[in-house]
Amino acid sequence: MNKKHILIAALLSLGAPAVSIPAYAQSSTQAQTGTISGTVIDELGDPIVGATVRVRGNKAAGTATDIDGKFTLRAKKDAVIEVSYIGYNPQTVSVNGRNNLEIHLVPSAQALEEVIV
Repeated sequence: MNKKHILIAALLSLGAPAVSIPAYAQSSTQAQTGTISGTVIDELGDPIVGATVRVRGNKAAGTATDIDGKFTLRAKKDAVIEVSYIGYNPQTVSVNGRNNLEIHLVPSAQALEEVIV
């Protein structure tokens, strides 16, 4: 037990009202969450509009790219981002503490074979 926990336990045992814990004392998981932004582009460097960008293991954390292929979402600094778009191979990217990502999607060879002219 560290000094902060002992102090809080002592105050509570004396009948002191509940106190809020300052942000710097919150868990390390909360402290490591931040805003991740980036751009999803194709093999020619053109933006991909409407690509799905989500945080692996968190169904609620996801978004779609805008008209410029850009996205922004909240994620842990050690999160893994999954990007998908119809006709392209899905891409998985580790954030590794970065705040800005550039993600390149490659066309799916299978999708190219299905095109009928």
